Amino acid sequence: MPPTITTKLLIMSRSKIHGMGRNAFGVTLAVIVLLIPAATGPAVADDPGPAAVNQAGTSATDQFIAEVGPDFLGNQEQLQLFKSWILELPGIDDSGYFESVNNATEKSTRLLWSGSSPLRAEIKAEGARRGIAVSFQSWRYTRAQVDGVIDAILVASEKGTWDGVKITQIDGPTVGQENIVVHAETALDMVKSSAAIPDSIGGVPVEVSENPGADLLVGRSTDSAPFNAGAFMRSPGNNTICSTGFGIYGANGNARTITARHCNRNDYRMYDNSNTLGASIATSTDGAARMLTATGSPLIWDGTWSQQEYRKTVVGKVALSLNDVVCTSGGNSGVHCGINVGNLNVTFNDGFGSFRTIRGNQASGKTAAVGGDSGGPVFVPLSNGTQVYATGMIQAGVIGTAVTCPSIHATGNSCYSSVLFSSIQRILNGFSGSSLRTG
Repeated sequence: MPPTITTKLLIMSRSKIHGMGRNAFGVTLAVIVLLIPAATGPAVADDPGPAAVNQAGTSATDQFIAEVGPDFLGNQEQLQLFKSWILELPGIDDSGYFESVNNATEKSTRLLWSGSSPLRAEIKAEGARRGIAVSFQSWRYTRAQVDGVIDAILVASEKGTWDGVKITQIDGPTVGQENIVVHAETALDMVKSSAAIPDSIGGVPVEVSENPGADLLVGRSTDSAPFNAGAFMRSPGNNTICSTGFGIYGANGNARTITARHCNRNDYRMYDNSNTLGASIATSTDGAARMLTATGSPLIWDGTWSQQEYRKTVVGKVALSLNDVVCTSGGNSGVHCGINVGNLNVTFNDGFGSFRTIRGNQASGKTAAVGGDSGGPVFVPLSNGTQVYATGMIQAGVIGTAVTCPSIHATGNSCYSSVLFSSIQRILNGFSGSSLRTG
């Protein structure tokens, strides 16, 4: 069964719900969304725009590239593009395909599959053409089956079917954990739900976690329009902080900045100056993002929170698989790389409703996200050192994975080695007619 995760939004105005947790291979976790009261800090230089994209070899992302090597990143890119090709195959949704587990070191992928399908031979042949070793692992469930059970749990919870239990988070199956794990809001709800929620729904085993639920993670500091992804913003109205996400084009063709849905203020401005982000004009129907009136750029902030000279250009988006490695860029804490994808189906409630997220874990126990990083970009660096693929948006930090904080801008916030983030593709799907801004 997938790891149980309770989350904390990376903003700090909501009350925190703490709990003990499990890892991605069956360990229950708690997550924190980090939206936090802002503290004063030193001013830094304004973003000079696309011309300031850094040379390769100097930033935190570049250090990660040097550590894993260009072959690893090149293989991972090819595997992710192959995954995107698989997801676009006609009939794939009904084929029994569940998920991919990538191995960039060996340039191989293992497909979790329920039943048989003629698509398997087509996929294996295409993999061979691309120089990718493809294998198949028998899996108990289809994607549609698991999604149907999760949706049924949410509907039953909303209707009060299970004694009024309020579901805060649902962890879908992943490698090493084949059950669905349900989290409720309070300890009393947990007691009720243990008896109220069936042990199996639609043929999928369901477990109730002993951990109670989630709370949110809600900012680089003197950016100006067009705003780069990973800029640090605050609300003077309630002194909470968040980060900007990838630049996108809205349905009308205007470039916009986005952030996490739970970053719900209309008075955001840069943390260290008065450059404003404008008002909220829309929320995505999927992916839990919020669109602001401010213009978004095709760049992300790179480096630590205090380094304003490093940027990378967004050149596209990719679909993630289990075991892929990604980076986060939060306004409060900067860039963190080496984050391993452990679960691609974690349903999380940010206080505005439930949505699907992805869980990433720092294998080394280092920081993945910090309070104030909510809304910031999750990306995959290319081996050329100057470009990245967009993959998601920071949403929450997993309670029970707290680590010693590195240098961060707004001190006094918690730091986590595991993070929940929503998919950039789901976000774009949730803003009808939108597209990613690339450079």
